[in-house]
Amino acid sequence: MRTLVLLTCALITTGRVSGAEEPVNPDEKGIFDFSELDVPKEEEKKAQETLEKDDRKADATLPEAVRRMLDRLTVFEVVEKDVLGKRIAPLRTALKDKLIALSDKAAGQVKVDLIGLAKYVEGLAVEDVLKPESITLTAESGEGAGVWAANGKYWAECRPDGSIGGGWAGTWRWLNKQRTFLLVEFPEHNHVDLLMLSSPMALEAPGFNNIGHRYRFSRKTAAAGTGRKPAAEGLDAVSGTAEAEMVLRSQANQDIAKRREGVARWLVEQAKAAPPAAAAKVLAEAGNLNPQIKGKPVGDAGRFAGVWLMDNRSKLEFRPDGTVKCSKPGKATWIPAKVHNRGTAYILFGKPDDPTDIWIARVSNFEAGVLRIYTRDKISSARLE
Repeated sequence: MRTLVLLTCALITTGRVSGAEEPVNPDEKGIFDFSELDVPKEEEKKAQETLEKDDRKADATLPEAVRRMLDRLTVFEVVEKDVLGKRIAPLRTALKDKLIALSDKAAGQVKVDLIGLAKYVEGLAVEDVLKPESITLTAESGEGAGVWAANGKYWAECRPDGSIGGGWAGTWRWLNKQRTFLLVEFPEHNHVDLLMLSSPMALEAPGFNNIGHRYRFSRKTAAAGTGRKPAAEGLDAVSGTAEAEMVLRSQANQDIAKRREGVARWLVEQAKAAPPAAAAKVLAEAGNLNPQIKGKPVGDAGRFAGVWLMDNRSKLEFRPDGTVKCSKPGKATWIPAKVHNRGTAYILFGKPDDPTDIWIARVSNFEAGVLRIYTRDKISSARLE
């Protein structure tokens, strides 16, 4: 395998777009040709495996040529982000070592803060942006949701700044005012977990995710206390690294945006020759890649558009205005999950900002026209009428 320097430099610098330069055409030779980007075959193979494992393939109901193009774009983005992570990792390691070195010369609260910052940096996934202004340190879990275990094994830390520590890059948030519905999203893995606490201070909670797995979650202490900003000595060092990271992220984002815009334009052309139903979905995909594209007939409902017939023969409809029509009594609304392929959504029963119950709905990428619905006590399916 070639060295990391060759890999990263080739991927980041090849085909760089500047200012008003036109987006690339997806039919142009080499746009997704990783040999021309000097990326080893192992990297492309790994990205393809990620596409399959994490269920990130394009909607199965789209035309074959469109699915193939969207999957190629996803593989490119996986490789680009993997390379970005490999460039950021040594910066984080150097920052952690610097903070530890500074702590050796400090005393009192400053020393504690420097060590706390070092632990924060070490636990922050490379996919997560380093934001000095949002870092909060506390003795325990502060205003976060705490450190959780799943089925008795360490799972994740819900930090006060809304990030997740302990593995995959992700975010967490409360879905109701009582702080009993805890939502954890991992965008790069098309994965979400929903914990349902009996009370805000509960130390145990049942939970389920968007692939049907159920867990028993627990934490040693409930969220309590108020976070505080770390000492300035440590934040100065963090700020320098954060600026260097932003340069790398900007370069990678340019590469991805350039290709997304090109693919979006290609999709618009494909839609012109497609049947009306397929054209609507193709245009929706184009609009998701480039919001400036007009004419998204089903853009608001996306992959959830239409009427779904559930196992019990009742009907479920995700409406473009954000409301849901279903057999369960009461008001229901839906919001899309913050995941890569836009195939997961949450159905909120009751007030949208203070629901009394939540379902997770996920469009199957392997069975065309199939929807999986996960609730606190069961799993069901639905099919497009």
